[in-house]
Amino acid sequence: MSIKPVLLACCVLPLLAGCASYDSMESAASGNGMLVIGAQLNPMNPSGDTYGNPYVLNAISVKNLDTGQVYGMVLDANHAIAELPAGTYCIYSLKPENSSPLVYCGKPYFALTPHKITVTGYFYFGMDYSDNTYTLNRAFVDKQGLFNRLSKAEVKTLENFDAGNS
Repeated sequence: MSIKPVLLACCVLPLLAGCASYDSMESAASGNGMLVIGAQLNPMNPSGDTYGNPYVLNAISVKNLDTGQVYGMVLDANHAIAELPAGTYCIYSLKPENSSPLVYCGKPYFALTPHKITVTGYFYFGMDYSDNTYTLNRAFVDKQGLFNRLSKAEVKTLENFDAGNS
């Protein structure tokens, strides 16, 4: 056996393997988008009309319909931001204070695009505790209002994401 093939196998193959794993890690990280989402849950009467003050929501989760992965986010003042893999999503659940999660995964769906910030606006749900039913009443409401309610730290997070993807 010649020394050249052994040298090739010892030096070049690990280098190629390292490049292959670097590329796949870079591709996974570079496919993310940033989500800004808001949600509100109001009391609802049996006829479907909402009324009164909203319930306190502690968390929301979204599901990537392409991969099946569910991502949970803590809500702060009825909104959350998160960097997530690109794909098509649904709201998967809402977590009212002192209550079990309300699972919902239906239309309308929304898309996260790689390297882009997606502001969905608010999703308004109604809850009828008399028969434990809930429904999505309105979606994609007041995107600018949601953006205007972000804290300075959240805006800075979005600016850093945008600068890193320019």
